[in-house]
Amino acid sequence: VIVVPAGDWGGNVEVDHDLTIEAEDASDPPTMAGRLTVDASVEVKGVRLSPSRDVEAVYIKPGARARLENVEVTRATGGTPLIEQLGGRLVIVDSWIHSSSVGFGVPAIVANGRAFILRDSIVEGINATATIDSYARSTAVVIEGNVIRNNTGDSTLLYYYAMGRGGRVNIRDNSIYRNVASFSSVLTATLEGPNKVSVTRNRISNNTSRNATITGQDASYGATWRMHVHSNT
Repeated sequence: VIVVPAGDWGGNVEVDHDLTIEAEDASDPPTMAGRLTVDASVEVKGVRLSPSRDVEAVYIKPGARARLENVEVTRATGGTPLIEQLGGRLVIVDSWIHSSSVGFGVPAIVANGRAFILRDSIVEGINATATIDSYARSTAVVIEGNVIRNNTGDSTLLYYYAMGRGGRVNIRDNSIYRNVASFSSVLTATLEGPNKVSVTRNRISNNTSRNATITGQDASYGATWRMHVHSNT
């Protein structure tokens, strides 16, 4: 375990051994002002990730595993994703992702690995092509119990593109409101192969989108996939 005291800590950090990075005092979180690159199994608890220049706050390499718990992630501007997962597993719980203008053509969160879980967190004030963009192969995606509000997507808010076998997406029990999807839908799922998307028990209101709030598309002209949408309000 690496315990980080309060204060601002500059410079990029790459972690290639399994470990935990934890704030000394979660009520006075330290700020890591560079890119955190994960190339092992890493837990980050109670810190503020706020790069001061045009780099990702968190960058997960293929095969790595990252868990962000009670973490604040923000960056004023930039032309790269705020969080980029290139493989492995990413879990974000009880965290606050906010106030970042990423720019046209770039998603805020790129979830491209075997598993992506976003649970019990707040995502707000993001301006990007997509707030969450998941290109996945044989991947489990869970977006559950979050507040997703006041985000603007040049294209869409939540985008999932699944290729290959057995991709499963569960979007449930979220509050999704006052978001803008300028050129598409609040939620867009494009699927190829036998995949399943379930959108249930969400509270979806006061969003603005060019197309329908929830859209499913077939990427392979005859693929077998299922999309269940029910009990949303």
